Amino acid sequence: MIRFEVNEGAKSPVQIWAMPDPTHRYCMGADVAEGLDHGDYSDASVLDANTGELVAKWHGHIPPREFAGQLDMLGRFYNTALLGCEANNHGLSTIDALRDLRYPRLYRRRTYGETHKKPTLKWGWYTDRRTKPLMIDGLDQAMRDDAIIIYDRHTFGELRTYIRDEKGQLHGSPHDDRVISLAIAVQMLEYVNSSEIDVFEIRDDRGTFDWWLRKASEADDPEVHPIGFHQRRQP
Repeated sequence: MIRFEVNEGAKSPVQIWAMPDPTHRYCMGADVAEGLDHGDYSDASVLDANTGELVAKWHGHIPPREFAGQLDMLGRFYNTALLGCEANNHGLSTIDALRDLRYPRLYRRRTYGETHKKPTLKWGWYTDRRTKPLMIDGLDQAMRDDAIIIYDRHTFGELRTYIRDEKGQLHGSPHDDRVISLAIAVQMLEYVNSSEIDVFEIRDDRGTFDWWLRKASEADDPEVHPIGFHQRRQP
């Protein structure tokens, strides 16, 4: 196994433990933070679907839309890994930027409306009270079954402090970004060989209702231009 850390002395956000194998498939989970220096971290975990190894990590403070560029490069480096990006809050900005970059293997989930049973496909992994226990239990089971191999001591540190408190809430202390991205990556293992994921078409939907709806949901993000900006005449 090749172990390589990029610019370790400079505290690079990228760590690589195994280079991509052209015959293997990879998947990646991404936890998106606001990007403030004093806030939570954005984190990405890359898993080798053939061996279960955690082969690479991205961890640092970065604006959500810039994080998309890092995910795009890392995912393409690992044979265009299936990317499950968290769709909560600032994750919507990252997903929108990934679509602008036309990242070809971006996970979509099926959802069902309350008034009809027809499934709808939505971009990214959404973490809520139903899916969070599911993905944490999946990570726990994968570790118990030795289905994944973790080399990162920082991830181990966060795993040791990740608990279910007396109110039944799941969280780490002080951060759990590495745990969440790894848990999403484990969920992506279920879909990494799916032919349906392979044929998802990344379409440019600028100007459509869905595009304006995404822009409206990003109104509180200072990195995103206000509605109407895209209709202005550019110099």
